[in-house]
Amino acid sequence: MQPCIPSPLHLKMGEFTDLLSSTLSQVP
Repeated sequence: MQPCIPSPLHLKMGEFTDLLSSTLSQVP
């Protein structure tokens, strides 16, 4: 199921996910 989310929110979520990923990758 794909929720209809506005582009700005989608971009924010993308940024958040990227940030989370980079943070997790820094953890040994």
